[in-house]
Amino acid sequence: RPASERQESPERAAANMRWCPETAIYSFVTESYALIISRTDKADLWSPAVRTGESRKMVVALAGRVALEPHQWDLGKASSSEGGLACRAITEMYIRGGVSSLMTLSGNFSLIVIDDAADTCHLITDQAGLQMAYAGQSKTDSGALCSHPDVLASILNESQAFDFESLAEFIASGQLSFPHTYYRGIKALAWGTIFSFIRQRR
Repeated sequence: RPASERQESPERAAANMRWCPETAIYSFVTESYALIISRTDKADLWSPAVRTGESRKMVVALAGRVALEPHQWDLGKASSSEGGLACRAITEMYIRGGVSSLMTLSGNFSLIVIDDAADTCHLITDQAGLQMAYAGQSKTDSGALCSHPDVLASILNESQAFDFESLAEFIASGQLSFPHTYYRGIKALAWGTIFSFIRQRR
């Protein structure tokens, strides 16, 4: 997409994710991706972690929270990454055991790991589906992931693309069938799953 469009979507996402005056917005934008995180809790615990060494550049970010064991918290305390303790701990787990090691995490979360060295972005969803993640695609073939379908619809300029069958189901039953949302092009992603996206270098 043109650079102007790549910049517009993160700005719109950040505006839609500012839930209250205390909301902290964390933004990571490169030629390949844009990652916007909003949090209203303690930054020293839950903010994204960034690793910028020559050997490995990474960003790890959480929507929701994880429950870590004491030895995992200790990994975070010893980490050279910058950011919240939980995401620093997860960074170290990933470096030591790869993405599969993150499937043992407990909690209500969607977890993003962007590993520049591997040209890969991983999305890990929690085991019980307590913190859902959603995927959609715009008319310009630009894919996006988000923890809130309304924000995702805004980013993709699909806020009026309603799925009327799903709306009717919700009115009749008070719920939606997985993986549907109120929007035609936005679907919920499976829980307890690793989704890996490999960057295609041009």
